[in-house]
Amino acid sequence: MKLRKSYLSIILLLLSTFLFADNAKLNSENKKKLLNRTDFTKLKKSNFLKPQDLKSISNDNLKTELEQLENEFHKEHKYIRNEYKQKIKLLKEQQKTEVKSLKKSYNKRRREIYKKYGVSPPKNGKKNENNDALKLKKKHKNLPKTK
Repeated sequence: MKLRKSYLSIILLLLSTFLFADNAKLNSENKKKLLNRTDFTKLKKSNFLKPQDLKSISNDNLKTELEQLENEFHKEHKYIRNEYKQKIKLLKEQQKTEVKSLKKSYNKRRREIYKKYGVSPPKNGKKNENNDALKLKKKHKNLPKTK
């Protein structure tokens, strides 16, 4: 009887730990999703003034100034986005040139190390294997199909 109760308590303990583990996992996933959400930072594409708001405004001067303000905002927003796109483009180009120069310097140093020890650098056999495989595939493509 005592053995049976101990087995039941162990099974209940295991089941409860599995349930709590799944619950904790779900909570951590939800937290990650909430932290990665950027909905609150994105500007809505809708206008500041909805058509109903403009219809309800009877003062023409107020209406025109609000429309001008909205247009000015959209122009400045577009300008800022374009400026950042240009800056990012320049940074990407700069990164490419830096990586190219880094590769050149490392290749030069690698050749010097091989030269220092009097060993010729290994030839890249993968390229030859791939080329042979491609040639075989091309030959098989050109074969006439049999029915």
